[in-house]
Amino acid sequence: MDRLKKISFLLAVIFILGSLAVKLAKPEWQQYANYASYAGIFFFLVSLYFERASLKSFFSTRSTKYGVNSAVMVLLMIAFVGLANWIVSRHPLKYDATKNKTFSLSSLTVNALKDLKQPVKITAFYTHEDDAGRNKMKTLLDDYSKQSKMIEMNVVDPMRNLPLVREYGIERNGTTVIESGGQKTTISTTNEEDITNAILKVSSSKQVNIYFLQGHKEPSTADFEGTGFSAISEELKKTNYQIKELSDLASKNKVPDDCTALIVGSPSVPLLDHEVKAIQDYLARGGRAIILLDPRSDPKVEGILAPYNVKGTDDIVIDDECNFPLAGPVVPCVAPKTSTPVSREFDDRAFLFFPEAKSLSYSSESESKIVYTVIAESSPTSWGESDKEKAAFDEGKDKKGPLTMGLLITKPVEGENKLTGETKVVVFSDVSFVQNQFVNWSPWNFRLFANSVAWLTEQENLIHIPPKTAQSDVMMLSSTQMNYILLLVVIGMPVLVLGTGIAVWVRRKKL
Repeated sequence: MDRLKKISFLLAVIFILGSLAVKLAKPEWQQYANYASYAGIFFFLVSLYFERASLKSFFSTRSTKYGVNSAVMVLLMIAFVGLANWIVSRHPLKYDATKNKTFSLSSLTVNALKDLKQPVKITAFYTHEDDAGRNKMKTLLDDYSKQSKMIEMNVVDPMRNLPLVREYGIERNGTTVIESGGQKTTISTTNEEDITNAILKVSSSKQVNIYFLQGHKEPSTADFEGTGFSAISEELKKTNYQIKELSDLASKNKVPDDCTALIVGSPSVPLLDHEVKAIQDYLARGGRAIILLDPRSDPKVEGILAPYNVKGTDDIVIDDECNFPLAGPVVPCVAPKTSTPVSREFDDRAFLFFPEAKSLSYSSESESKIVYTVIAESSPTSWGESDKEKAAFDEGKDKKGPLTMGLLITKPVEGENKLTGETKVVVFSDVSFVQNQFVNWSPWNFRLFANSVAWLTEQENLIHIPPKTAQSDVMMLSSTQMNYILLLVVIGMPVLVLGTGIAVWVRRKKL
């Protein structure tokens, strides 16, 4: 019996080792290696049969029972973790713990997807070698498809789908095709903003034309210098606006019929009377416009606002207590109101950068149907300085803050031949805050301007915080807050430490 037991165990070892050797040395003999494995297992079980008495005795001991129990618990735990991992892989749950929700879709994207009325097909072409780009795009598109059943997404390898590559005319890796309702566009990034705007572009049948008035030395959308409007123009294009320039108003004496909104950017050369009249007629029929005033702009542009009892004050807003550090009193703290149609997403920390701006004044007649909504104003410590030589508040001459710096105007339109049922005008008392040199000095500058454009064009789903990127927070401190910090850190804390030391020393001297 002992001899059979030894022989069976020896044969089990020989067959199992032989099987492993054949699999490593001769992969083409896989079938024979499997036969050897089966034979090894058989002889191993035979050897265990001859050891049944010893095994029974071994498993009857208390230590073995505890060991088997522990092993079973470990196996059950491993099985539980494996099952949980399988469930999570099938139904993943994600939580974005970043402060600004960097890894979540923005409210703009979510609202745009919820408003989709027709299917949108997204086909992304990424090779398997480009794991980073492929995985990032797939994760992003998965988030899109979860927000709307109208999204059909597919990530394909162009090397393995040549007919599809030829059909779409794909020329390079990383190209994404978005199509809907017969319209098609392509992008070459994994940026949420680009994908969302491409979806808006192919799914929208409405073309929104934004005209910038030209011909009177206004900032140009093609000007990349500090005083140009190229930055805001490019950003508006990303949000599916068509940007055009109106340079022949004097000759045609009419705002184009396809103009959705007109932007008048602080002309320094006087407008002709018939140009002012043409813009007034356009607004009276329910037109939409943004009027950017400035202390240096031509006063005649304010004639456009005469029917609405709004004008720019001949002053410069000064604030020697609440202003941007290193900029001085001529760049006061201008805060957007937080409960208006164009600033719902803003909070109390938002400050606009309005360098050397004037204030606005308006008057509402008792029988007028005009509605005014203040959207930006200076702090209570500011004032409108009328003396261009000396900056000092003069009681009875200068107007005390808060002063209006941004204003929404709405008026119902009656009669025939109207463009819309309501005239909408946005007035700002500064042009610099959206020029190239200053538009990025405060993250709120462009947001307020873009939200104003969206309000005029009735693209309400666009009035949200733009898609987010990982970025560090910037704390904006006023000069008053900096003085408080100076008193606390430089003076207060050293005095506190010194006083505590003296008190301890005096107490110990008395002991």
